[in-house]
Amino acid sequence: MAKRMSKRMIGMIYEMGSLPIILASNTGNTKTFIPFIQEHSKRDLQVIEDFNNSFPNNNRLAIGTYTWGNGKIPKRLKEYLIKNHLQLPGREILIFGSGNSVYPKFCGAVEGIKKICLDCGADVIATFKFEQRFNPEKLTQLELNKLIGNIKYWSR
Repeated sequence: MAKRMSKRMIGMIYEMGSLPIILASNTGNTKTFIPFIQEHSKRDLQVIEDFNNSFPNNNRLAIGTYTWGNGKIPKRLKEYLIKNHLQLPGREILIFGSGNSVYPKFCGAVEGIKKICLDCGADVIATFKFEQRFNPEKLTQLELNKLIGNIKYWSR
């Protein structure tokens, strides 16, 4: 049974124990991965889609994105990360994204965000890319076990 997904935020104070997910989902494809994270997470999630909010004050967070065009990070997400780059050092980050394999740089935004995070001193725990809408049935058992393990480790 999935835990409830909390969206309440008071200034920079997040609900006790919840893990923030900074999310850019233009068509809703990237958002399809959130229930899977919640199902396998050890804590509640806090989805942040408004980049006017303060950067989350948590040691662990996830960043979910779609890829724009031929491998680009969505502009508003990239600006948010660059504006808050001093908040990234030492954070443990899970990065995920949806894309379309017809483009040469499939889910290129995931790699771009990973580079930003690593360059700023964050610890990228794992990255995960998926075609269009997330479907766990498209994964092998080994891939599924690894993904679930990464989510459990991130949410510990």
